[in-house]
Amino acid sequence: MINIPDNHECYKLLNKYHVPKNIIRHSEQVQKIAVYLALRLNKAGEHVDVKLVSAAALLHDIARPVDFKNYDIFNSEDVKVWKDIKRKYSGKHDIVGYNLLKDTYPEVAKIIKCHAYMVLTTKDAPMTWEEKIVNYADKRVAHERIVTLKERFSEGKLRWKKEYPEKEETDTILTDRIHRKTEKEIFDKVQQNPEKLKDDIIKYTSEKHD
Repeated sequence: MINIPDNHECYKLLNKYHVPKNIIRHSEQVQKIAVYLALRLNKAGEHVDVKLVSAAALLHDIARPVDFKNYDIFNSEDVKVWKDIKRKYSGKHDIVGYNLLKDTYPEVAKIIKCHAYMVLTTKDAPMTWEEKIVNYADKRVAHERIVTLKERFSEGKLRWKKEYPEKEETDTILTDRIHRKTEKEIFDKVQQNPEKLKDDIIKYTSEKHD
């Protein structure tokens, strides 16, 4: 039986590892998109574990602070937690997040491991619907705003060059192409326009609370 944390447990984990509020708000937006797409895919006849998608989306950046270059603006308690994690685990936040949760929530951890931008060209590329949805949903949120892939890639290009200095521009072009292929795969199934996702999310959220 799959062990999946509910929303309450997810927030306990985020607080345990002192995840900054802005990262949590980003993750909440990713969760909103991921759950919406999972539900739409199920309606279209696919079989997606919505609870797993929800938890993985909310926790996907649980180790994001290990990638921070400067801790000067944060309080000492937060910094101590993050430095302790960095001493225990090596790698960027996707790998560290995987290691943090793999023993208690292995299915969630596996999705976290394959949510990063460049993972699509590696052996850890998303394969299941749950993995693809969380990875894609993350690419539709710039900080806390729902944006198009074009906007997200434009916003992230300089940052990704810093995070992946070993990668050539051809790698970025290939990765962008694969992300667009994933987008087409999802939206062909749900028969919606990806450019209207923000409006669809707003409408869905409004209807859900009526």
